[in-house]
Amino acid sequence: LIMIGRFLNGFGSARSINRRFIADVFTRKERTAASAAFVSAAALGMSAGPALASLLSMMTFSPESTLWTKETAPGWIMLFLWVVFLIVFSLYFEEPDRKHHLSSRRANATLELTSKNEENTHLLADEAQSSDHAPEKKAEKVQTVV
Repeated sequence: LIMIGRFLNGFGSARSINRRFIADVFTRKERTAASAAFVSAAALGMSAGPALASLLSMMTFSPESTLWTKETAPGWIMLFLWVVFLIVFSLYFEEPDRKHHLSSRRANATLELTSKNEENTHLLADEAQSSDHAPEKKAEKVQTVV
């Protein structure tokens, strides 16, 4: 059961989405810094959450309240933070233009293939020229091997 839960958590995790966003938005030189910022923000959240929960456990709450208790306070604070995040995200997030990235990647791939083909053509031409000019060397090599 634990393995199934871990599988579902990993399957729906945001890491792949974050990496895709970083690859689409940032240049190659900026990607390391952007990835470090994403990891730092995640680490901050994983450390700030338990710290906040421990601070809330030290507070005294009204015994009559069933809505705001030591057990429910972290959940209510997280609800508030997620609502703020959702509002900010909805107002300010812009989807990156992937068409530009895809066309530039295709152009780069075509350019790389073209340059590799030209390089291979030059290598083959050089080999052909060297074999035309020095047939004796090949014959000598064959004789020494035999």
